[in-house]
Amino acid sequence: MPTRKPLDLNLLRVFMVVYRTRSFTQAAQELDLTQSSVSNAISRFRAWVGESLFNRVGRGIEPTSVAREMYRKFEQPMADIETVLLGFEHFDPNTSQRRFYVYANESVIEALQSGVQALLQTADIEVIFRE
Repeated sequence: MPTRKPLDLNLLRVFMVVYRTRSFTQAAQELDLTQSSVSNAISRFRAWVGESLFNRVGRGIEPTSVAREMYRKFEQPMADIETVLLGFEHFDPNTSQRRFYVYANESVIEALQSGVQALLQTADIEVIFRE
């Protein structure tokens, strides 16, 4: 039995945009790709999934029931990933109220703890050290 290649997560992103726009052309514009690149990505994703994802309807496309179910399951996790990544772009340690967990052995914690606390005296960031 042949092993399946790992999923290229870029294919999932293309799928999500094609599903949302219902258009290879609009998805290509949004993703800054060519239409043929988007079409190729959807073909590769369809082959990986093993199910049809979109049907041509007139001049447009409509998702299959498999695509609707996948989109429903992936929509929130993909939004969460984007939120996390955008959060790093706007991170300001002087105004952030984030909590960070540092997992390390006892000697590393002892070496880091006082230095980190000194650096964060004016910030509202909490660093919690755990073994």
